[in-house]
Amino acid sequence: SSTGYPSEPVVVAVPPPTFKDNGTPGPRLMIDNTMGVGSDKARLHACIAIMNLSCGKSNKIEITSVKQILEAMRDVMLGRHFSSSPRDSSSSSRSSSNVADEARLKATTCIKNLSNADANDAALLGTPGLVETLGYVAEATCHPRSGATTCTTHACLALMNLSISKANKNRVFRTPGVMDALMAVITRTAPRTASAMEPTNPKDPNFEARVKACSALSNLAIGYDNKIPMFNYPGFVESILTVIRTDKAEARTKACSILWSFAAEMKNQVPVVQRGDILPVVQR
Repeated sequence: SSTGYPSEPVVVAVPPPTFKDNGTPGPRLMIDNTMGVGSDKARLHACIAIMNLSCGKSNKIEITSVKQILEAMRDVMLGRHFSSSPRDSSSSSRSSSNVADEARLKATTCIKNLSNADANDAALLGTPGLVETLGYVAEATCHPRSGATTCTTHACLALMNLSISKANKNRVFRTPGVMDALMAVITRTAPRTASAMEPTNPKDPNFEARVKACSALSNLAIGYDNKIPMFNYPGFVESILTVIRTDKAEARTKACSILWSFAAEMKNQVPVVQRGDILPVVQR
């Protein structure tokens, strides 16, 4: 385009995670004791109830201690056991939401609430496929054309919370799909034209999701073991530079802090300069 920015965001599809506990994700594929216990609406209402309970500060640790709840929220986020699958990033941007979409939002919000308690990190990270599912949901709910949703923001916020602790940074970074998902979010939520680069409403889903995704990536970039592999991750530096070029608010600050973290690693210092595309952007 004439602005020099890509006219279409890069599409990075994150496949649903697979894990050993009960098979491959998908609607009505699982034969287990949750099959058939309730209608789609009943599952939605159950998610709303647990989500509301997870808002209470004193409830967060108690709820997280029940692994069946965490596994159930993960399964709802993946659209398991629903008569219709939730939408994903390949769906039409004009398609209407269904009960599975509503339940996915409530389940993701619940996990986001539980991730606000540092004491819950071990249980959340230890639930098979849960972190992978957060990455999958972040990407699946951020459409290449229409951008992010509230569900995108909450998934990114949960990943941000889980990446705060020094002990978690490399674990979250190495989780399959997480990097690609966060990169997809910051790319798909970038303003498309120069006229759209002015600071936007903080309540706008694209604004919020971009900030939370950049914050999660900034947390990961601080991790000592992550600095070199993140810098070398395919397409990552390009996506960060896109944020710096197109954002004029908090996401740009977070993106710059990522480059700062990379430059603090001696083994990155020569490659940062030799790339040729970083210094012209950061000197603006």
